[in-house]
Amino acid sequence: MLRKENKGVYEFQISSSFEDFKNILDKEEREREAREKRLKLLDNYEKAGRFEDAARICDELGMLEKAGELRRLGKTSYLISASFVLGQNGTISCKCPTCGSSQGIASKSNIVKCEHCGNNYIIPKKVLDML
Repeated sequence: MLRKENKGVYEFQISSSFEDFKNILDKEEREREAREKRLKLLDNYEKAGRFEDAARICDELGMLEKAGELRRLGKTSYLISASFVLGQNGTISCKCPTCGSSQGIASKSNIVKCEHCGNNYIIPKKVLDML
């Protein structure tokens, strides 16, 4: 309860019990623990490359700048390779447009990850049809 005294001086009366105070502290502790768990999960998602999941947690925690950074990391970019060699035994190899390393195409997947530099690039459908 708030009671005004002379010349702008206020007197406060506290009517909360110790139990109310303890409940407030317990609630704050639970919220802190929940936030710590979310931050740990965020860290694990980021380490696992699950950037969109990590960004959602950042959104929930109000870490909007970090969420944007994670979403940018999660966007995969691809390069299109134009250098292909058809071997005598019917195999097709391609040259990585980033590092120049040559590797064989073993599957009909149009997305290839370079074994040397780790960059992703796309194999055109016409080349895959020759496999």
